[in-house]
Amino acid sequence: MSMTHSPSRPRAGSRPRARGAVARATGATAIALLVLGLASGCTLTIRDAGGASGPAVDGSPAPVSSTPTPTPSPTAASETDAGAASGAPPTPAPDSGADRDRDRWSAAATTTQSCDSELTLSTAGAVVRVEGPCTTLTVSADAAVVVADEVGTLVVTGAGTTVSVLRVDTAQVSGSANSIVWETGTPSVADTGTANRLGKASP
Repeated sequence: MSMTHSPSRPRAGSRPRARGAVARATGATAIALLVLGLASGCTLTIRDAGGASGPAVDGSPAPVSSTPTPTPSPTAASETDAGAASGAPPTPAPDSGADRDRDRWSAAATTTQSCDSELTLSTAGAVVRVEGPCTTLTVSADAAVVVADEVGTLVVTGAGTTVSVLRVDTAQVSGSANSIVWETGTPSVADTGTANRLGKASP
């Protein structure tokens, strides 16, 4: 008697169980790989495919700020240079050879006046030669040079003026920055001004 065997059919629910086993095996493999990566010091980075990229690095060098070199301020001119630039005659200091300038100033005089009593000089910037003895000589001019002979009373009220006399009995100065020089004698001096220089010329 012949027997016919029909192929056996899988039981219901066998395929889903097989698929679940495969999924579990795949998950276990992924976990094992992750553990191995962390143990070896590797960094796992998950990127979003649609995410924005990181900030671009500018390859151009940063501008270097330069400190400007300070410009030295101009040196202030001396009083002598300032007087020469303005055309005013220099003012000599007493006892510093002012007597040697007397002849030079006399030769450079722009005005010569005679005096036998009283005389007043008021022209600013003038170089005046006064000849003859004066009882009273008054100088109210600024930045002037006066070369006189013998004077009884010398009155100076200007500023920046030089007066050279051979001899003076009394000198009264109320201006500022004046230079009064006498050749001989010891006059009576009254200086009520500021920054005036009075004295006997050096021999």
